[in-house]
Formats: sequence, structure tokens, C-alpha cells
Amino acid sequence: MTTGRQLMEQALREPMQAIGWRPRAAGWFTRSIAPEYTGVLAASVASRYAAAGTGHATLFVHLRRDDVQPVVRELLQSTYQDGGYRSTSAVTSIGYLMPAPTWRSWLVTPETAAPVAAELAAATRDHAQPYLERLAADPERVLQAVKSSGTIMASAAGPCTVAVLLARLGRPDEGWAFIQQHLSSISSRTDPAAQDSRQMADRLRHWLDRLPR
Repeated sequence: MTTGRQLMEQALREPMQAIGWRPRAAGWFTRSIAPEYTGVLAASVASRYAAAGTGHATLFVHLRRDDVQPVVRELLQSTYQDGGYRSTSAVTSIGYLMPAPTWRSWLVTPETAAPVAAELAAATRDHAQPYLERLAADPERVLQAVKSSGTIMASAAGPCTVAVLLARLGRPDEGWAFIQQHLSSISSRTDPAAQDSRQMADRLRHWLDRLPR
């Protein structure tokens, strides 16, 4: 039986290509937004509370700074295979970019997959892509978007992304100060995420020291 995820992934390919987004891994799409910036879309389909062969779909909207994320992966010593686009700098969901911003999901069935895909493509064209273009045009907006990306900031990847981005913007001291503040906020923690942050900070310090001044 075809799953809801498979229905959505298959239905999205044509309408997304029609508006200029390149299909990548199943459910993923990319498009150049500006020099050094790539837009990344990732379809997500939840099936836990849906009937067999259906699901509740949404679209996550990412911006990747292409000269930042490879450094972040190196500093985190990540072994996750991201294909050059899955690790991103900022993320939100499509519902929050629409006129009445809220979390939104769409029921995907064999009958609704095509119209849902068309609606998501239209929302991408009308709301997600302009949002990504506005971000890429303003580094301060990018910084705030990274800091507002809860799924990214919940791990060492978030603070590391902020620090490396600031360094790329010619503000390495500000980046290191941000990391110092982060380390201070987790000084009493001993969980794996906190340990990852401390190890990342050591590697970041060496990377910053090697930057031309």
C-alpha cells in the first residue's frame, strides 16, 4: 500500500519543479535564493493518527548559508550525510508564512494529494520564496531567524551556526561572545547536548583563531 508520505512526495515533484524548485531526496527541494544562500524545502507527513495510506502533511522552509553550514558540520564533527543541503541555518514551517500565521497541516489521501501539492506549491511561490529572499537580503534578519529556529537552537548546532555566521559577516568577536554567553547559560548542565556545546566551542575557538584579521 502506498503511504501518505509517498503520496505527498510523488505529488509535489511536478508542481514544485514548475515553480523552479529542484527535487532532491524524497520530499526535499532546493533553489538558489541569492549568492551564498540556498532555499531548502522539506515535506513532512505524520501518519500516527491517520488512516492507513493517508497522512497529515506540512512543508518546512529552510534557508542555508552555503559558506556557514559546512563549517558548522566540521565543528560539530557531524557524520550525518546531508547531501550538501539538509543541514540548514534557519527553519520555519509554511503555515507561519501565510496570511494568518499558524501551524498548518493538510490531510493527504489518494484523492487530495494532487490538490494539496498544488496548494503547497502556490504557498511556496507566494509566501515562502519571498520570505527567503527577504532573509537573504538582510544578514540581521538571518541572524534573528537562526535564533528563532527552535529545532536548530535546541542543540549545539544553533549557537555554532550563529557564531560562524557572525564570523562570515566580519564579526568574529561578537560570535565568540555569543558562544561564551551560551556556555554560561549551560554551565550547570552535564547532559550530552551541553557536552557537545563545550566540545564545539573548543573547536570554534581554534577555527576563529585561524581566520585572517
